[in-house]
Amino acid sequence: MAFTRAVKKEQSLQALLSEVVFFHIDISTKAGRPVAERFKVRWTPQFLVATAAGEPVGKLLGYRGPAAFAEQLRAILD
Repeated sequence: MAFTRAVKKEQSLQALLSEVVFFHIDISTKAGRPVAERFKVRWTPQFLVATAAGEPVGKLLGYRGPAAFAEQLRAILD
């Protein structure tokens, strides 16, 4: 996965992601389908930003590289 490789290489992205809890859900599995339905995930990759209570506050669709991802995530977190 391009995202995982980029995170390992990009220090600024690692610092930004240290502010959030990041986890992977396989939406093609029995366990993942209810999560996909709840958050209306239609394709991957898709990154959902939610509060600790599970309320969505932002969504990033696709992955365009570390700089674009960091910019989009910062905009949601600010």
